[in-house]
Amino acid sequence: MRHRQMDYAGCVRRFALILLFACSRPTPLPAERASSAGDAASVVTMTDADAPADVPIAVSHDAGTDATAELDPKAPLDAIDLHVDLAWQAHAGHLNLADGARQAGRAQLREGQVGSILASLFVEKAYAMTPAEARREYEGTFADATRIFARDGAGVLGAPLGAAAAGTVRVRVSFEGADGFADDPDAAVAWVKRGACVFALVHSRSNALGGASQETDPARRARGLTAAGRTLAKRLLDAGAILDVSHASDATAADLAQLAEARKVPFVATHSGMRALHDIPRNVDDTLIKRIATSGGVVGVSFYVGHLVRGPQASLDDVVAHLEHLRAVGGTRVMALGSDFEGGIVPPKDAKTIAALPVLAERLRARGWPEGDVRAFFHDNAARVLGRCPSPQ
Repeated sequence: MRHRQMDYAGCVRRFALILLFACSRPTPLPAERASSAGDAASVVTMTDADAPADVPIAVSHDAGTDATAELDPKAPLDAIDLHVDLAWQAHAGHLNLADGARQAGRAQLREGQVGSILASLFVEKAYAMTPAEARREYEGTFADATRIFARDGAGVLGAPLGAAAAGTVRVRVSFEGADGFADDPDAAVAWVKRGACVFALVHSRSNALGGASQETDPARRARGLTAAGRTLAKRLLDAGAILDVSHASDATAADLAQLAEARKVPFVATHSGMRALHDIPRNVDDTLIKRIATSGGVVGVSFYVGHLVRGPQASLDDVVAHLEHLRAVGGTRVMALGSDFEGGIVPPKDAKTIAALPVLAERLRARGWPEGDVRAFFHDNAARVLGRCPSPQ
């Protein structure tokens, strides 16, 4: 449920006509305020100091307190998915949002009760391109996504970086690999000014910015941020962007974490599994989970079988296992959704599309999750972090 702030001035003007309590409305929680503001780029950040004294900054159930009596399990999830590869699919020429067989098409987004997605401007094999070539691909991907979302997604998807009409999915933009900015940090800052906010510096191969967890060369995989990577990361932080450690090698992730921690700002892993349950370099380990949680950031739990299990098939129970491990290690405020749908993934056998999100919510409730924790995972935590994104200039 969303609420509006109390309009005291209006109440005073109408006092002779109506009772004061008739125009009194509850003050929204920070996460609700962020979600109701439309596109994340237009959200004004609320800090602890900004919040009214009688409104908690967050509801935590780490100590076993259930403060969720007023939350309605039947209300739409308004889910925020931190990684959906619709923009990449649009640029590749594979996207028809009206296709009922898609992982995250129009029908699936509606059925999944999705309120917002991060659509990554991923460029395949950008590590083999010049930075200028990669930058042109970013623009091409953005243009194709904008065109196809308007063509196929009318009434369901908003325009990338644009305001979303009521009832439509807000589309924010992220970068999965920042190869195109290795020689030009100003170009990355320009994207932040346009409204992009979350940046992962590497993808599947190590590049001029740092080491990648899936790099096949052990020596290249072991390296951390390069001088160019450190410069870019600092410039992004200066501009108000959020650093994403997804795909980063352990050394690069540690370097990015240190830069964020020095600024006392959150950093994130938008789509990952838990290494304690599936021991691959691509997944986040418990130490990194704790650092992300301490920073105020989030880890988006992936639906990709390759992140969940060592085998060809996974189920929704495996997603739950990874999520519950994340919750146990990092607490309730670090949990988020990062499905990786439309990224060429093999999904769980019983959660083949984003329409399965309400089924996952019911599974969590059946396991005794307080409704506040369910809402924190699907919406509130991601809304809190994305609420830090600067407004477009």
